[in-house]
Amino acid sequence: MIKSIEYTSKYHNQIEETRVKHLLRTTTKIKNQLSQYVYEHKQLLLTNSGLDKLKSKYKIKDGGNLLTWNIRAEYLSIINSYYIAVQKHLLRLNIGLQDKILIQRYVRNTKFHKKGDTKCFTITYRYSKLTMFITHLVHLDHTKDIKWQLRDNKTMWTLYEYYESKNMIDRIIKLAYNIQQKLFSRLKPILFNNKYCSLKLDYKVNQARIDYIPDNTLYKYWFVFKMHPDNSEYRLPLQINENNKKLIAKEFTINLSPKNQSKISIITTYEVDDQTFKPLNKVVGMDLNLKNNFATLTDGFVLDYDRTYIERIVQTIKELDKIGYRNLTKTQRRNLKKIYRQLDLHMSMLIHKLIAHLVSQNITDIVVENLLFCW
Repeated sequence: MIKSIEYTSKYHNQIEETRVKHLLRTTTKIKNQLSQYVYEHKQLLLTNSGLDKLKSKYKIKDGGNLLTWNIRAEYLSIINSYYIAVQKHLLRLNIGLQDKILIQRYVRNTKFHKKGDTKCFTITYRYSKLTMFITHLVHLDHTKDIKWQLRDNKTMWTLYEYYESKNMIDRIIKLAYNIQQKLFSRLKPILFNNKYCSLKLDYKVNQARIDYIPDNTLYKYWFVFKMHPDNSEYRLPLQINENNKKLIAKEFTINLSPKNQSKISIITTYEVDDQTFKPLNKVVGMDLNLKNNFATLTDGFVLDYDRTYIERIVQTIKELDKIGYRNLTKTQRRNLKKIYRQLDLHMSMLIHKLIAHLVSQNITDIVVENLLFCW
């Protein structure tokens, strides 16, 4: 099994920190150029041939200290980010013909409304071969001949010829093109800044690795990599005393810590043994009941959450909910995110205490109730 791991380098000399920051800022500048290029050619993201063309053509006047491999790795990552964004918009695309308007009215007088007033209304849509054909056209590259792109799809080819015989094809293509442009208008350019800059490194191209120096009394583990043009090494001490991970990474990612720009993070992967179940030893039942406590085991162990803390959090969320998320200030939104992080940590600690008890009592299996009711 493969997991990711993050190392931190903080107590490095000022010269090395300046070199790495300059490298990362150069990377940010290049990534913004690549991002702008992909955004300007975003119509190529719709087809496989367009993607191949986009991946093979990019121009960088000055790559700085970056190698061609590093630039291409960042470029492919940017293309993938744009492609995922476009696919999300396409999945939400729902083209239909308006069918009915369903109006629901009040059946009795209320405090604010009279009998017969409109309560709500919904519009229903129907789908046909025309809507299916338009949806398919939205996915095509309109800078090329549309009919030629349908040559391998017999159903769409037949529909094209049918609407062409009815002199409707130009209007249909124009409609599909307008829908496509509206979709692209929702796609925003990806911008990178120096605060969150990162760079991918290869173990062969950049000779990226973690060196072990047993004679060094302060730092025994160092992250090392090389860059163009003088092939000089970058050496960063890691804040670890022992490394028992089976590193299998062929790629590393370095970035500056957003909160502390003097910290440099190194992210890579390592291999761990597959998890196995322990042999059956002891079984207990567990009741999850948030009203009275967090969890109760049949061996008498009861785990409860901090009720005062939870009640205070719930009250704060209710107050923010009355204001409405769109009306919250930046400070209130920041506090809301902080509350969710604290809740996540609080529940994680409860689960940690529960698992610690199970391990200490040599409990290998638990049985919980099935809350799926049948009517």
